[in-house]
Amino acid sequence: MKTAIDSSVLWCLLKQQAGFEEWQQILWQAGQDGALLVCPVVFAEIAPAFAVDIKHASPFTKNRGTLRPH
Repeated sequence: MKTAIDSSVLWCLLKQQAGFEEWQQILWQAGQDGALLVCPVVFAEIAPAFAVDIKHASPFTKNRGTLRPH
């Protein structure tokens, strides 16, 4: 099964807001069951928070793990 991730969930995780541990667990389990997806709109919503050249940052595929929050 594929699971789409909303920008609010990503923000919660990135900022370690209240409840982020629960989202970590939910997404970890979903990742065990299938692909985790970030649509282009969600990527565009969170991309400004990262120091990266967007034209070289295929949404979490080619540069997985290299995006760094400001």
